[in-house]
Amino acid sequence: MKKISFRNVILAITFFTYFIFSLFLFFYFNDIYYQNAKEKLIAENSFSAKAVGQFLNAEKDTLAKEAKFVANYPAVYFAFVNNKYVNLYSDKAFNINNSNFDEMSSYKYTEISYELSRVIGKNISDSGMTDVNIGLFNKAAISLSNVPGIEKDYEDTGQENYIKYMVSENNKYSNVKPVGTIISKNNKLFFKGVDRVYSTEPMGVAVVTLELKDSLLNKMKKVVNKEIVILVNDEVQLSTLEMEKHTFAASNSIFNKGNEFFKVSNIKGRDIGYSFFPIFDFNNKVIAYVGVGFDMKVVKDNYISNMSKFVPVEIFSSLLLFIILFIITKQVFKPFRKIIHFTEEINKGNYHIDMKNTRILEFSKIMESISKMSETIRHREEDLVKLSTIDKLTQIYNRLKIDDILRIEIETSKRYGNSLSLIMIDIDHFKEVNDTFGHEVGDVVLKEVASVLKNNIRQTDFIGRWGGEEFLIICNGTSLEGATNLANKIRQKLEVYRYSVTANQTASFGVATFIEGEDSKAFFIRVDKALYNAKKLGRNRVEVSNSSDN
Repeated sequence: MKKISFRNVILAITFFTYFIFSLFLFFYFNDIYYQNAKEKLIAENSFSAKAVGQFLNAEKDTLAKEAKFVANYPAVYFAFVNNKYVNLYSDKAFNINNSNFDEMSSYKYTEISYELSRVIGKNISDSGMTDVNIGLFNKAAISLSNVPGIEKDYEDTGQENYIKYMVSENNKYSNVKPVGTIISKNNKLFFKGVDRVYSTEPMGVAVVTLELKDSLLNKMKKVVNKEIVILVNDEVQLSTLEMEKHTFAASNSIFNKGNEFFKVSNIKGRDIGYSFFPIFDFNNKVIAYVGVGFDMKVVKDNYISNMSKFVPVEIFSSLLLFIILFIITKQVFKPFRKIIHFTEEINKGNYHIDMKNTRILEFSKIMESISKMSETIRHREEDLVKLSTIDKLTQIYNRLKIDDILRIEIETSKRYGNSLSLIMIDIDHFKEVNDTFGHEVGDVVLKEVASVLKNNIRQTDFIGRWGGEEFLIICNGTSLEGATNLANKIRQKLEVYRYSVTANQTASFGVATFIEGEDSKAFFIRVDKALYNAKKLGRNRVEVSNSSDN
């Protein structure tokens, strides 16, 4: 199987990461810039919609003021209608300066109202202001006269709430301000200005009416420089763009909630975004919606303009990311050589890990992990060595190890002429312990004897279990006399030792010193013969092998 280069894999991953991140940046900021451009223009459009609302309120207020000046009390000699003055003196037959005007009866007010209507109507007609309607009502809200501006749709019946409000008993002597409102009638919208006509007390009501038509719609468009649409009963009534009356029919559920909202519609191949807000009448009922719109192409143009600034930044940041990733991967591969070197050293048995000049955190952690692994291997090797050289039961050297030590010590003694002595120990009557108390008790005795031996030899001495209940102590640099004294010391310790499983336990000792020219076999035979003599002579004693014992 063909091997794969880890370096190539990393570089491929780096490039793939760079590519994915670049795409992410592009689509993420693409969405952000588009949404920002859209939301900004929607917010501006909403502001324009509020400006249209202010325009409508201004129109209502203007008509309310005009209603105030149509006929207020006898001191007024003119009417102010649709921003134009109507001189009431144009007809000499009508004497507005009647000295008895303040005390006139309802009948007289009705008569004057008719006369006033005739005069106002004549002047309105003469001045060409035929788009305004003026109605006069008495204090019982009964229509007295109507000066028609265009058609019957303008006229009020006297049952309207804004007229009843003016003539109600609660408002008889109060300072009620003129009312400006918008009403819907026969799917048309009308501005209404309403005020009381009074002398010393309310005598009636004057209503000035103006239809919301294309002329006003175009004025609104000039105010906000945007497309305008007016919906009545969810159908298009007026619009600065030619569109079907059911263009926004799918939004019925939204219109019925009476809230401001934004709606995008395709009108003759153009996506127009409209900010709609409700129009309320005198009873605070939604009677229509005004939409202020803009071509959504502006959003795209704005977005493209922003993206043209962003794309170079995105490309630069992506390339910078790729360079950074490439440098990082290059730096990562340098430590890999060290890792390979360290693993080869560990394979050779050199478990020391040099962690100097490790600047990369991850690499430092890897090296720390390798160091711990190396230390674990070293300990396990030591454990294996220990298992191969230490007697499992007594935790002292086994025969294999002690025999190897003896061979080395004999060679050392031969080379340097050092004294070398052996002490062989055999536990007395150990078979009886096993037969009487069992092997478990026998094992305890072996461990406790080994413990006594270890605790009473020198640090330079070696002790091992030779086999069964026999032990061997190698005393380097020790004469026969010194080894004999050590043997007697240990024998006495064993004799007085209180075992945990038996009352007491003794041992026999054989001692011998290495003779120059002797091999290990002869040396061992002599110490073994001395041990045999100790057992033969009654046990619990130390016997020494002289140089003549062979």
